[in-house]
Amino acid sequence: MAKPGQAIIKGVEKTTAKWAKQRRAEERHLAATVYRESRVTQSHMVTFWDVAQEVMESAYLHASGGGTLPTLARQVMYAARPEIEAGTGQKLDDNYFTQNLLPRYIREYQVEHWDVVFDARGHLEEPHTQRVVALGTLDVGRYIDDVAGGDPKPSKLRASETYKTIGPENRYGALLFVEKEGFMPLIKASHIAERFDIAVMSSKGMQSTACRRAADELCGEYDIPLLVMHDFDKAGFSMLGMFSHSNERYAYNTDFEVIDIGLRLADVTGWNLSPEAAPVLNYRGRRNLQRNGATPAEVEFIAAGQRVELNVFTSDQLVAWLEQKLEHNGVEKIVPDADTLAAAWRQMIIAGETNRRIKAVEAEVEQIADAHPMPDDVANQIEKSLAATPHLSWDQAIAHLATAPRGDSDPPPAGVR
Repeated sequence: MAKPGQAIIKGVEKTTAKWAKQRRAEERHLAATVYRESRVTQSHMVTFWDVAQEVMESAYLHASGGGTLPTLARQVMYAARPEIEAGTGQKLDDNYFTQNLLPRYIREYQVEHWDVVFDARGHLEEPHTQRVVALGTLDVGRYIDDVAGGDPKPSKLRASETYKTIGPENRYGALLFVEKEGFMPLIKASHIAERFDIAVMSSKGMQSTACRRAADELCGEYDIPLLVMHDFDKAGFSMLGMFSHSNERYAYNTDFEVIDIGLRLADVTGWNLSPEAAPVLNYRGRRNLQRNGATPAEVEFIAAGQRVELNVFTSDQLVAWLEQKLEHNGVEKIVPDADTLAAAWRQMIIAGETNRRIKAVEAEVEQIADAHPMPDDVANQIEKSLAATPHLSWDQAIAHLATAPRGDSDPPPAGVR
């Protein structure tokens, strides 16, 4: 027999059963409604990329004078940012725009013809020529064009009698990428580039698109290896991997050899280098190391929370270590083929003989100059010339006046034709 209290409870439950069922249904419906609304809101959340696709072209045209002039990536950002922030209700990070949104738009909408200049993030230096190329899109593009065209010395020589003195052909046989730009003065002082005939490229942080394009077109087109010098840590291996794998920011167009001459575990033990503390890596970090070429022992070393930077070397140790790496990988001086040597020989004979003859007539030429002093009204003539052609400099204008053909009333002196 049920107790009085239990009978009361059962009576209440029976009386309220229909109400409780309805209430639970309403609660389930409310939860479903909230979930559905949240999913709809998330799927239609306006992102930076959503708005960027709508405003990027007008922003570029605004920043570039209707597409008639080169424009900095940050100029496009300033033109696009107000609409992107208004459309998303979020603050836009400058670097995210210039390093992600704009490159993605250029790539996906195939507007590579846009003349957008990205900030230089490092430099490339040739051996022997003292030529330094900033690793920005505009500078790298111009350098690649110069390399393709060559730069034979100005002369009246036939094309077959000239030879290139810029770029990989006849100038350098490998391209060295150095993770830290701060090492450039040390490499320059030790004449590494000149002694091994290599170009040296440095970067600030992870490689820029311009940096990867330089490697792609110089190494791939001219069949020279890329040597990568990096720290012994996750970032160093990621830099190595950047040159081996395409990603959404840059897709390689050529196949070229990438040689790892960075710090490895064997260097750490062989040179008795002291590690320092670093973040412990999770499974994803371990996989990243494996993908970028680290051995199982190296993965365990780094994943356990250790790293070794190139900075741990003293300057003399670093130079000696780098020399060993270059020699081990067969990097050596360049001697061109017989045709190039023949062209160079002939050009040097012509240049030497030309200089000898110029010296022989210097006294005569100076007498000619003395016989033609500057007219009193040259300043006025220069002003008129600059007014008519303002893009000239004053010395270009005076050169034109001084070398212009003279009239019959002022014949040239004897010996001048």
